This record gives sequence, C-alpha cells and structure tokens, in this order.
Amino acid sequence: MTKNLSKIGSLIFVVAVVVVLLISGNPNAPPIIEEGNLKLMTDKYIKTSTIELYTKGIQILSFSPEVMLIAYNNKTMPIFAYSGIGYSNMEAMFNGNDSKNVEIKGNTMIITYFNNNKDPNKASIIFTLENSTLFYNIIVNASHPENLGQFWWRASTEKYKTIITPSDENIDNEAGKDSGWSKSIQIPESDKNYELLISNDTMLNISGNFTRIGYIIKNKGAIHYLNYSEGLNIKVQEPVELNLTQKYPITISTSSTISDGIRIYKNGTQILSLSPWEAIFKHDGRTQRLISSKKYDEDNPNKVIFNYNNSEKLIKISNFSINGMNGYEMNVSWVNESKEVREVGFNIKIYENKSYAEIKYIYRTKNAYVSLEPLSYGISFDKDKFKYIKILRDSEIKGNIQRNVIENEKKGYLNFEECEKEKCDKIIAEQWFMDKGKYAFPEKVVEIEGNFSRISHYFTYNLVRLYKSNFKESLKIYVE
Repeated sequence: MTKNLSKIGSLIFVVAVVVVLLISGNPNAPPIIEEGNLKLMTDKYIKTSTIELYTKGIQILSFSPEVMLIAYNNKTMPIFAYSGIGYSNMEAMFNGNDSKNVEIKGNTMIITYFNNNKDPNKASIIFTLENSTLFYNIIVNASHPENLGQFWWRASTEKYKTIITPSDENIDNEAGKDSGWSKSIQIPESDKNYELLISNDTMLNISGNFTRIGYIIKNKGAIHYLNYSEGLNIKVQEPVELNLTQKYPITISTSSTISDGIRIYKNGTQILSLSPWEAIFKHDGRTQRLISSKKYDEDNPNKVIFNYNNSEKLIKISNFSINGMNGYEMNVSWVNESKEVREVGFNIKIYENKSYAEIKYIYRTKNAYVSLEPLSYGISFDKDKFKYIKILRDSEIKGNIQRNVIENEKKGYLNFEECEKEKCDKIIAEQWFMDKGKYAFPEKVVEIEGNFSRISHYFTYNLVRLYKSNFKESLKIYVE
C-alpha cells in the first residue's frame, strides 16, 4: 500500500512538472522567436552572446554584440564582449562581470546588458520578426543621451556570393577586393536605401538610413554605419533575377564629402574614378592641382587652387533631351567666391541606353585678367582588372598598321607623346583590356577618346593622366 502511494505520488509530481513546463516553458531552453519560415534564437547566459537567424531550418545570418558599436562621448565601444575587449581591440561597454537579460514579448526579443554603476548603464538590442522581415535596433540608456553618436554593425557575409550596394554596384564576395560604399549623389538619380546579399538559396534585403558601408571581402564582412537610434530592416526572400540598370548602363556617383571624387560604373561595377586631386590646371603661369588638404596647401604654397577648408563642394543634377536623346548631367565643382579662381569642377553627361559618358571641365575666374586653363585629367583605375592597355594613334586608324596591346606594369611609368622623335602621330584614344586567358586575345573593355597630346601612366599609383590641347572638346569614355 505504502509503495503504491509512493508510486502515485511520484507520478503526480512528474505530471505536475510536465504541466508547469507546458505552461511556462523549459527554463533551460534557449530564447526563440518565430514568424513564418523565420526563427531567431540566442542564449540567456551571458557567456554566450551570438544571435542566429534561420529560415527553413538553415542559418542565414548571425549577430554578435562584439561587432555592434555605439559612439558615446566621442568614444566608440562594442555593446558587449565577455572578456571586455571587442571588435578591433576596443573596450566594450559591458563585459562578463555585468548582467544580461533576455525578454520575449510575442515576436519581439529584447537582449539587455546592464550595470547600474556604469555610464551607459544599459544597452538593449531589440529584434522583431514580422512579414518575413527582421527589424533590428539598439537603445542605450546613458546620462548624456545627446552624446550618443554613430551606430555601426558588422554583418557576416560568408554565406553570400554577391553583394549589391545601394547604388547598384555589383560586388563579387568570393573573388573581389575590399571596397566601400558611401551615401552618394548619383545619376541616374536614386533614392535607394538598401543593399542585397545574394546566395543560391536566399536574398537578404538590408535597408536603413546608411551613411556608409564598408566591405571586407577577405574576412567576409560588411560594416553598416547609421546614426544612433536609426534601426535597420532585414527582409528575407527568394533570389530573383535583377535588372539593375534597365535604361542607363552607365551610372555616375559622388558624395557631399569635399574630398570625394567621381566614380563611373558599368552595370553596377566600378570602372574608374575621376580625381579632383589629379585635375591639373595652369593658373597665371603656375601649375596647380584643383584641391587638396589645408596642410598640403600651407606646406606647398601656390600648388593648389582650393583646399578642403577654404571651399565648398556644389553638386547639381538635371536631365536633358538633345536631338531626341535623353540623359542626365551632373556638375560637381569646388567653389570659393572670394578667390581669383571662383569655381573649378566637372560636367558629366550620360545617355539613356548608351554605354558612354562625356566629361568636360567647368571653371570660372574673378575676371578676364585671371588666366586659368586645364592641363590634364587624372583617372584612377584598377591595373589588376585591366591588365593591358593600348594607345590608338591616327596612323593606325587611317592605315594598315596594327599595334599590339601593352601589359600594365606593376610598378613604374610609361609616357606616350603625340610627337616623338621629330615625328607626329595623333593620339586618338586609349584602350583598356581584360585578360581572357593564355590562349585568348585580351578583351577590350574601356576606350577613352579625346585627341590627346600626351598620355602618362603611373602604374605604381593606379593612375593615368590625359593631356589635351583642346579642352573645349569632351572627354568620352566608352565602356563595352
């Protein structure tokens, strides 16, 4: 009898435990939120800080507070690192000696690190799943909230082969080079605020008011920069075929940053950039660059027209229709109305359904007595991408002469003159070629036309200078 009562009591206890677990959940189970095919899970213990996002049972993204950083009182800190030292050896806001709490409210997970004796004394990472999208933000409790600055997050891109930036640049995440994207002003105009991470099975649409994104291809990471309290959204969807530049195969971008140059893209891949530092003019008999730093200007008097501290950058965009051809143009110029040279910059035109851009200098002075004339354009290029170059001369166009391509040197300098050894042969264009393998002729990708008096290649600096005798004619850049 006693044994039976004991068994019944044990059974009642087990049933009670099961009922409690069914009602309240297993206290040792990892915190999870789910919606549709998406599941987000983490660990309630402070030693384990990773947060993982799954779709259809496959992990597609992971988060770590060690690579979530907030600027406070001009100091950038990871939210949490168990050892106290997080990303890039930076001291973390919270560590393993502090406290952690994970709270689930419906489809929202709130992970909070806190210590009332610190400033900030609390940081909450907030995730919500809704409509196949993960909403993600960080809220920090600090004694001086007005001093909370930029927030940035490093996403792991290891599972993704292709990255499309907000300006439609196409980045090869498997074989490409480290690169970056800055919030830019572009033609054709775009107000996109999202990037795409694409694998064979999944596409992530990551949107937010980004100021900058840095792509670390070698370490498979993308660092997203936003202002504090501006969260981001991550929409999970099936991969779709993208048509990024339906009407404009050529796109142009720059940014409001005064030192930033002008980048030229073909179908989302950057081909080259125009450098304001390498825009060289003759001003009242002196050779001067368009712009440089204040220190360079002070250390090298009369070597630059403007510096970053005594000028402003103006950007104007408009569309046009000329003889039935539609297009956009962008004026990018540096201005100081108090100097003898008032404005210097670039006018760039692109055309609908055309794979070329036209570029001309724009400049004005205080009056007609101030002499200013262009000497050369400076173009930056990737010598590893364009392994060969060729200088196309007038004699080759008119006759049966066929010149071979020249392999880009890893270091060094090559100079091509219109008139050499008392013989003149006009330089019509420069062509850039990609290597197509040992048994194939290189493929021409870029042609720059302009009737040049001289072309100088500085391979060490990935730079070519293009000298013209008539700058009233546009520089034309064809991309095939």
